[in-house]
Formats: sequence, structure tokens, C-alpha cells
Amino acid sequence: MMNFSPVSKTVAEIYMVDDIVVNACVLIFLISFIVMNFVTVQALEYSVAKTFKLCAFMIILGAWVRYGAIMMTDNFYLLMVGQGLIAIFQPFLGNAASKVATSWFADDERAIATTIGSLSIPLGCIMGMVTGPFFVSDRDKVHHAEGK
Repeated sequence: MMNFSPVSKTVAEIYMVDDIVVNACVLIFLISFIVMNFVTVQALEYSVAKTFKLCAFMIILGAWVRYGAIMMTDNFYLLMVGQGLIAIFQPFLGNAASKVATSWFADDERAIATTIGSLSIPLGCIMGMVTGPFFVSDRDKVHHAEGK
């Protein structure tokens, strides 16, 4: 979700897109969370295990689309398709913390299980914001411009 935010200007220069397009990577997640929130509740009531399996598959597929967009086509808009797949299915996992805690943990363990599950997405965002700039440097811009 947050991997391009701290380096949005550099990414915009490399892929020759506007900053707003790069920052839309975060916006996709926020909008899809609102839209998919209602679907999430129904899917989790149907089956937590099936929902998790479907979401895991789709998030992995989205990650591979992102990877292919960067490594094979160098097309930022195709990368956004992968980003969209991940964004659509992330709410299913993020909203499942209390359902998983209720189903899989004893009464005295539910509070800590829900807390850990609920904090996973914000902590992942923090990690993405902190570690992102370490993977992008001015050298990357030069190599990309030279076609390497």
C-alpha cells in the first residue's frame, strides 16, 4: 500500500508519470477498503478458510502482476492493475481479526489475538514507508534512464 509514497517523486520520474498517478497507489487501497468492507463481512460469515485461500491467491496474483509490470513491460499502469487486485482483497484479511479470534482462540486469548490481527496492516504500512527509500537511489534513476 505505502511502498511508493516515500519515493513518489523518484518513481514518477522513472516511469514518466505524474505524482498524482503514483500517489493513486495508496488511494486505490483506501477506496477499495470502503467498497469491499460490506462484501468482506458476508464472505467471512460464509467461510473464513475459503475466504483466506481466495484472498491469498488473489494477493499473490496481484503481486506477480506488479512484478511483471516492472520487470517485463516497464508499464506503471499495468502495475496499477496488480495494485488494484491486492487492494480489493486486502480488506478481507484486515477485517477478519475479530472473526479469527472468535473462531480460533479461547476467551482469555481473544483480546490479544484481535489486537495483533488488527495492528498487522498499520504496522505493514509503517514498514513500507520506512524501508521503501532504502531500495531506491539516484543510481536507479540513472540505470533506468540508460536502459539498463
